[in-house]
Amino acid sequence: AKKAVNPDTTPAPTVVENSVQIVKTTYTSANDISPNTFSVRVGKPVRMEIDVKDEGSGCMSSIMISRLTQPQFLEKGKTLVFEFTPDKSGEFPITCAMGVPRGSIKVI
Repeated sequence: AKKAVNPDTTPAPTVVENSVQIVKTTYTSANDISPNTFSVRVGKPVRMEIDVKDEGSGCMSSIMISRLTQPQFLEKGKTLVFEFTPDKSGEFPITCAMGVPRGSIKVI
């Protein structure tokens, strides 16, 4: 039997273009952000792109990466872009502006 892959432990693929690490995810109201786990290298620029398919609601209408970015609002039909360069390794939670967890970025 094939073993199911746990989406919480399998990082999404990271593409490197012009020395920028690019991670992509999609937001829907049913699944929040999917994929929601990413792994990037410390000291290298990161561009996170979120393809927003639905309007966010309530406090979950904003998204940010703790200690790396400011909150941005999820607007249906837009692509949100976060650009940052992590200066230390560790686990950085992806949350709403109020701190509700929705994923993570592991910096190695």
